[in-house]
Amino acid sequence: MKVLMNKRFDKFIVAIFIIMVIAALVLRVLQVVRSPKNVVIEIGNQTILAEVAKTETQRAKGLAGRKNMKENQGMLFIFEDADKRVFWMRGMKFPLDFIWIRGNEIRDLSPDVPASYPSLLTPREEVDKVLEVNVGFIDKYHVKIGDKVSIDKK
Repeated sequence: MKVLMNKRFDKFIVAIFIIMVIAALVLRVLQVVRSPKNVVIEIGNQTILAEVAKTETQRAKGLAGRKNMKENQGMLFIFEDADKRVFWMRGMKFPLDFIWIRGNEIRDLSPDVPASYPSLLTPREEVDKVLEVNVGFIDKYHVKIGDKVSIDKK
């Protein structure tokens, strides 16, 4: 009788564990599905529709492999905290402008980065967001350090 109760208890514990794992997976999937895939970004009077790269996989891939990007589109990399971020142009097929952001303010700019740029890119100071836009955006719209940035979920 005691052995039978132990087996039932073991099965109960295993069932609880399986339910907890499934619940954690469902919650993670819901978190990813509910997080915005696109945001509307305003810098001055210019509006950009940006894809959001939040996960490590999305961040590592970025815009690599794409042939181009439409005008006033971009990719926004969002990080949990401010740090000296490092970016590369590996796998890029078109040049970019980088806009380095902390909070809601532009902290650094890297214009005219060629697709074949051989080195790593990093801002002068810590940032928690990086916006990649088509080359020439910074000059065309007179974007400068200190400009305010507004980000709204689409």
